[in-house]
Amino acid sequence: MKTMNADSRPKPKVVVVGGGFGGISCVRRLARAPVDITLFDRSNHTLFQPLLYQVATGVLDDSSIAAPLRRVLSHQKNLNVVKSEVKEFDFQRNLVISDELEVPWDHLVIAAGVQTNYFGNDWEKFAPGLKTLEDAHDVRARVLEAFEQAELFRVRGDLKSVSECLTFVVVGAGATGVEVSGAIKQLAVDRLAREFHNLDVSSARVILVEGGERVLSSMSTRSSKFAEKTLRRYGIEIRKNTKVTSVNDEGVSLLSDEGSDFIPAKTVVWGAGVKASPIAKTVAVGLGIETSPFGTIVVGGDLSIPTRPDIRVIGDIAYVSQSDGTTVPGVAQGAIQMGSYVGDALRDIFQGRKRQRGAFEYRDKGSLATIGRGQAVMDVGRFHIAGFFGWVVWAIVHIWFLINFRSRLMAMAAWVWAYVVQDGVNELITKKTSGRFRLRKSQVNLKSS
Repeated sequence: MKTMNADSRPKPKVVVVGGGFGGISCVRRLARAPVDITLFDRSNHTLFQPLLYQVATGVLDDSSIAAPLRRVLSHQKNLNVVKSEVKEFDFQRNLVISDELEVPWDHLVIAAGVQTNYFGNDWEKFAPGLKTLEDAHDVRARVLEAFEQAELFRVRGDLKSVSECLTFVVVGAGATGVEVSGAIKQLAVDRLAREFHNLDVSSARVILVEGGERVLSSMSTRSSKFAEKTLRRYGIEIRKNTKVTSVNDEGVSLLSDEGSDFIPAKTVVWGAGVKASPIAKTVAVGLGIETSPFGTIVVGGDLSIPTRPDIRVIGDIAYVSQSDGTTVPGVAQGAIQMGSYVGDALRDIFQGRKRQRGAFEYRDKGSLATIGRGQAVMDVGRFHIAGFFGWVVWAIVHIWFLINFRSRLMAMAAWVWAYVVQDGVNELITKKTSGRFRLRKSQVNLKSS
């Protein structure tokens, strides 16, 4: 009778859903573990989301912030990468089910992330968010097309439509909103103004709408005040304590203590919030558990679902309470730390280590936001940096966390080029925009410029 060698026993199977910060961090920690890993993602690339706004405004190209998953993880021999969208789970048979596959797990790690939150409104087609490369391409096309159409309307003599084309509304004054609004204004003033000889694109109106009392509300009051002062110096209008009540092809309806208002605008960018991936609801229904008020999955100190220790949830889709009563914020460093924690914990299990690992504790390494070319703010505990030095730190931190050496080199070169020459690397319109720039019949006669 043959005895089975320990090395010939089936290896434990780990399935990771999501190739973002958390998923990649977890997979990398298991590189040397005796385990078979399957990584599911609906895209073939991993993405550095904090810099999507720079792709959307032409400062960076796609390859500066994204890289194929297979290339990033090419040296990891215990990994299978599957480009397929996970639709459901069979929790009785421990199966991950996508359109094409059913893959079993011994340990499941869910790192599916979040999506743009329109709070129950059907506004996505009028006001795209910034969560994917496709979103960035859409926003870039809309922004650049607005300038092109403004020139067309100028030639036709329709000054009203020129004004609407050169009005940009950004909803939400968190990091994304602040960064997008500053980048659009500087795109107009620093780069496009010298390319449109008869159209005053530098007069483009950028309006930042915030429902709360201040911009960058998650950062310190000092950072918030500096950001607001800098944005206003750029010429950006900031409307605080203002709610969006409607968005359509013609513009945005607003409501504040001063009353209602309508802003005619052809371009709206949404940065007002996120919500959990639909996978969170699928998991909650499948396991009969409650989600948090934010729709995220509540996990224990080891980041597992209390009723299912074989299932761990990390990143923005996880609701993690800390010992001090706070929750882990939905930021990149939180997802990376959770991914590393789970990867290390699983590796201990597979390598037979019996050490007791403490509950996950998030280490806040600071918050950063760029306001414009050469201007940024940073909070690290009580330490605060603003201005050019803050921008230098911001650039170093973001280059450090980019996906690979090639991405770091390309981003650094693009930033130097943009700062010194005041030019972008990709201002191409490669995606069709919607019919937001329709002409009225009365506008058919050309007028001299």
